[in-house]
Amino acid sequence: MKNRLREYSYLGCPYTKNRSPWCFRICKPASDGTGRCGRIAPHTLKGHLQMSIIEYEKNQKKNT
Repeated sequence: MKNRLREYSYLGCPYTKNRSPWCFRICKPASDGTGRCGRIAPHTLKGHLQMSIIEYEKNQKKNT
């Protein structure tokens, strides 16, 4: 009998044992940005606004 579960199927969060498709953002991501479940952890992603704020704060520290 073939395994009916595809390799790319999402099995849920290993911490909460929840099979929901969303991330609860409670794991500490690896250095490459993947969570414990093996997918990209959304809490490691930064948008252009967040990156702009970080860059602004860096520049403020340099100038003081």
